[in-house]
Amino acid sequence: MFARLLLFLFATHAACWSAGPSLVPQEQFKPTTTATELLNSVVQPRGLHIAHQVILVHPSDDLVSVLSYAAAGDVLLLANGVYKPEATDDSALVIGKNITIAAQQTGQAVLDGQGKRRVLEITNGHVLLKGLNITNGITHFYGGGIAIIGGNVRIDSSVINNNNADYHGGGIYISSGTVNIDNSEISSNTAVYDYGGGIYISDGTVNIDNSQILSNTADRGLGGGIYVNDGTVNIDNSQISSNTAQYGGGIRIEGGTVNIDNSEISSNTASRYYGGGAYLSKGTATNFSNCSIAGNQAGDNGGGIYAEQGARVQLDDRSAVQSNKPDGCYGFWSSPACNKQ
Repeated sequence: MFARLLLFLFATHAACWSAGPSLVPQEQFKPTTTATELLNSVVQPRGLHIAHQVILVHPSDDLVSVLSYAAAGDVLLLANGVYKPEATDDSALVIGKNITIAAQQTGQAVLDGQGKRRVLEITNGHVLLKGLNITNGITHFYGGGIAIIGGNVRIDSSVINNNNADYHGGGIYISSGTVNIDNSEISSNTAVYDYGGGIYISDGTVNIDNSQILSNTADRGLGGGIYVNDGTVNIDNSQISSNTAQYGGGIRIEGGTVNIDNSEISSNTASRYYGGGAYLSKGTATNFSNCSIAGNQAGDNGGGIYAEQGARVQLDDRSAVQSNKPDGCYGFWSSPACNKQ
């Protein structure tokens, strides 16, 4: 009889998860247990831990242990406050399973790397990060705030700011998987020596919607706001502004396909060379639809957009390229929208 119960419970767990990353209704998480109760049940086993619990966590709780002992499919609901998870490796928190980490009150739960290590590393699973502030992460390698190595990740209503990577992705590093960034702000992050002050995208599918990429820096490298090495990137209803790099102040596209719709690329700076707003390399495909590219500046050519020979660029007539210095569009292509400069 007990064996049948076990089989039923595990089958139910699998069936619940097969539907995807929506673990519980996202608009209202109701705690079913606390972090203290969870950890006590590990020390003094009280039976099976069935997934899809909503575990209420406070800043005084050991978040590293709570994450470790939470079952796949659980929700960690963070009460207001600053969380300073301690770890001995490069990342404060490592996620490799289906999990949600959500703020009880949007913007009031802070994951703080304390200037010691990367805040989050995601290697696998369906992962939802909701309503969080991820800050003060640092790494000598990639992904100061978040490193996404794989999985299906959604970042919703969150702020990733003031993180630092020596090389790629001061705010977020993405090397594969599917990543959705919704209603979020990526700001004041730095890639010290290399690429992608705000976001570095190596591969995968990345969708950015209704979000802001602001005041990020790759001052000695490429792509102050966003650097795209490969993959498919869709940016919609978003703003890429006040970012700085040597090449491609707002966005540098080195490979892959990028679609930018209903968005603003403004007040970005290529401090030394080309592409104040955007730098498009040969072999890339970039489509701008109903976009404003304004007030950007380059040290050399392409204050608005710089396109290398062999770059495929579509800039529709609803887009406007205005008030960029020293010029609006520069490269081996032409578009009526560039005439609006």
